[in-house]
Amino acid sequence: MLGEVREETSDKDGRVVLNLPFGAFAARAAVRGDGQLQMSGQGRFEVKGSLLRNVCIPVSPPVPLGQIRIVCTWAEFPHAVAVTVKTPLGVLSTDESGDGAAVPHARVECSPREGGFGPISLLVEKLVEGRYHVFCSCVPYTVGDTSYGWQEANAQVTLFGVGEAEQPVTFSRMQGETGGFWDVCFLEVAPGGAVSVREFNALAEEMPGNCLVAVAVRDMAGLPVAGAKVTCLAAGGEEEAAREERDLGETGADGTLECLLQLGDYTVAVTAGEYMRSTANLRVDLQPQVAGLTVPMVKSAYFQGSSDVLCILSWAGDAQATLNVETPGRYLARAPADEPFAMDPSRPMCMRGNNPVGALITAADPNICGGGFADFVWVECVDGMDRNNMQLSVFTKDGLTQTLVPPLELGDTTTGFWAVGELIDGVIDVENGNERVAECPARGKPFHIRTFPAVGEELEYPIAAEVVVSTQDGERVRHWLGPPKEGSPHHSQADEFPLFLPFGTYNFEAVDERWHSPLVLQNIHFNVDAVPSIGLCMVDKSKMDAKTAYITLSWAGAPSDLDLCIRSHDGTVTSQNKTESKATAIKGIKYENAATGGFGPKVLSLLQPIVGKFRLYVVNRSGEAVPLPACTPQVNIVLFTGVWRSFQIPAEQATAPAAPVWHVADLKVRPAWPRERGRRLRAGPRSQLVLASRGHAEAVYRAHSEAGLCLRACTYRSKTTSRWATSVSSASRSVPPAAGTRHGPLGTHRMCR
Repeated sequence: MLGEVREETSDKDGRVVLNLPFGAFAARAAVRGDGQLQMSGQGRFEVKGSLLRNVCIPVSPPVPLGQIRIVCTWAEFPHAVAVTVKTPLGVLSTDESGDGAAVPHARVECSPREGGFGPISLLVEKLVEGRYHVFCSCVPYTVGDTSYGWQEANAQVTLFGVGEAEQPVTFSRMQGETGGFWDVCFLEVAPGGAVSVREFNALAEEMPGNCLVAVAVRDMAGLPVAGAKVTCLAAGGEEEAAREERDLGETGADGTLECLLQLGDYTVAVTAGEYMRSTANLRVDLQPQVAGLTVPMVKSAYFQGSSDVLCILSWAGDAQATLNVETPGRYLARAPADEPFAMDPSRPMCMRGNNPVGALITAADPNICGGGFADFVWVECVDGMDRNNMQLSVFTKDGLTQTLVPPLELGDTTTGFWAVGELIDGVIDVENGNERVAECPARGKPFHIRTFPAVGEELEYPIAAEVVVSTQDGERVRHWLGPPKEGSPHHSQADEFPLFLPFGTYNFEAVDERWHSPLVLQNIHFNVDAVPSIGLCMVDKSKMDAKTAYITLSWAGAPSDLDLCIRSHDGTVTSQNKTESKATAIKGIKYENAATGGFGPKVLSLLQPIVGKFRLYVVNRSGEAVPLPACTPQVNIVLFTGVWRSFQIPAEQATAPAAPVWHVADLKVRPAWPRERGRRLRAGPRSQLVLASRGHAEAVYRAHSEAGLCLRACTYRSKTTSRWATSVSSASRSVPPAAGTRHGPLGTHRMCR
């Protein structure tokens, strides 16, 4: 009893007779010889009610490191007792279900066939990585009207070689009222040999280690595959050729098959009619492991080319998972969330489905997509990807080429990311990937470029625009000869150029012979906080004459509204006071276009004659928390001869505080005859437009039309500290294109900061 210690010596038969009151007791046993400890053991038992009044305490010599001795002892009854250990290499058992001595590195040491007490002893001589499941069974022994089973037998399982300070681990007083099976524990052996114990110590009516598993077979149209033949092969053990493949049966009309499997790991194979053979990895385990599997089925008709690759993510249960395939320079569409299987499975470059979910990836065309970027696959999962038999399958025209499962490095998590790896020549590089990460592994985002007219009818768009995206080093990411047409794999919507763009710094350029171009955006820094889109506003040459200049503003898809404003002593012109007649408070200035909803444009026109000083600025009136630098605003001044000046927020001010105003430039219009090299130019009306700001002039560019405005532009470097806010006039970067000269990848350019 608690607090009382008694020491007794056994007789020649190893017996000790004690007078004990009702209660719970702990016993230790030791065998000494030649003054040294040779064997030891311990046990727990109870004295009460209907429990048998005898108990067996096992003793064992020290167990070498890397071995485990499993011993079961009990009282006088019952007589028919068996111990089973399911190892990674086979089943070792003292009843007829085991593989006996055939299990490598494990053997039965002692197994009495008659009488009670035991002991039954099994020795694992070499631990291997994996799981060892220990459970026992008995047939209750009946004497008269009394039945003696596990609960009456003071039974105990002792593990020698597990635990600290060389003390064995014991299990007794199992939970449950009845049951012929005693589920004892799991022994989990880590790669380094460390052993952890997961205790169950509970009675069960059926053999432990079995689970009812539901295998769902679905094709890429989301339809169940009925009549599919399902087989499985247990993992581990002997060579695969020596293991027996088990026929589980065929799926029903709902594409599902239920089967009873022992706990463990399996490879499930499915064949059905015109579908390719598919395999999936299945783990059968106790909760919270999901007892199910989804197997995707693929038809060879899905593939249009030999280089096409179909990546499919599948899982069991109610988890929410997202498959992401990053395709730099190309656009991967997604099926609508409310109709995930609406698109045909053979449509390339489209992510479709919900479970399974997959995309048919086509190889990049080197004529339109530059090198230097690899496709990248990653997965986001909510509700733990470790326990829902998740896997990524890779198919080609020749069949299934890869099956990958998430690594378990981070253990059981509720939210996680799986960086699968780069997709190179139809194969995912798992040597440099296939890892669990705590943060989103995205290398970029889908990016959208839109071209639209400054003025004119809604349907008059620069339909032949040629758009190029390139890196700072001149590496071409994508080159379009026109917007993707509806029905093409890369189409998103009319007059939009979509692609996946890795994070980095890029140049964008658009050219159309009918429209004033090129339009250039340079050194645009694209990061995780930037709005993943830009707008390019183009002016139709046929809409302009020599007496008009346009000032255009375009930006990204967010915020919903930016305002292009111009102010003088006569008043302020904004889109807020635009009228149907387009007339404004300032003579010679009209508000031509005031589109909202993102991208723009906002367009002002300057008409001759015009005289005065003006301040040009942009205001974020949307109230949305999108900093101006993040939405890549661009202001262009367009003359009869083409795009004359472009303004962007300088890259060095992209991290400035989120002020709602961008001071673009100061304008001065005065009557004058322009001079160049000491000679007077007689080329139209006597007016001169000067772009300047506080500070001293650093460079001067002149441009004039054959019969229109003559402009003088002064770029500057402010003498005071430059900062981006309402009072700062040195916040713009201007790009003065040379007449008739293409930019970036299509030609050369000049730029003044």
